[in-house]
Amino acid sequence: RRNRRMNEISATNERTIKETDSGLHATVETEHEEGLSWLSKHVEEMQNRLEKGDTARSWDPLFRAYFANSKDIEMKCEQSENKVECKTESQTQCGIDLIKAQGEYHSKIAESLRNGGDHVIEEEHLVPKSCNGHY
Repeated sequence: RRNRRMNEISATNERTIKETDSGLHATVETEHEEGLSWLSKHVEEMQNRLEKGDTARSWDPLFRAYFANSKDIEMKCEQSENKVECKTESQTQCGIDLIKAQGEYHSKIAESLRNGGDHVIEEEHLVPKSCNGHY
C-alpha cells in the first residue's frame, strides 16, 4: 500500500516512456532509495501477477483484458542504482494495444502525483478494439 510519503516521492520521479512497434519501454528514475524499493516491489508483484494471470483491478475492463491476455504479453524489468527499466512487448496487436493502454493509465497516475493528487484512478478504461473477443 502507498502512503502520502510515497506519493510525494513518486511525484519527483523522472519517467520516460518509449513506444515501440511491439509495446513500450519504460524507465523510472528516482533519487529516493525508499521510492526505488517500493517501485521494485510493485513491478515484481505485477510481473508475478501477469505470469499467473492474477488480475489486478478486476473491476476495470482494461485490466481484465490485460491479464486475460497475459500469455501474449512479455514483461522484462531490471533495476539499477537509481532506476527501474521495463520492456513490455507482445507479438499480437491486441497485446500491443493493451500494453500501450496500460502505459497511458500509468501516465495519468504520474501526472496526478506531479500535480499533488493521488495515485488512485477510480475509472473504468475501454478495452482496445483490437481485443474484441480476446477477454
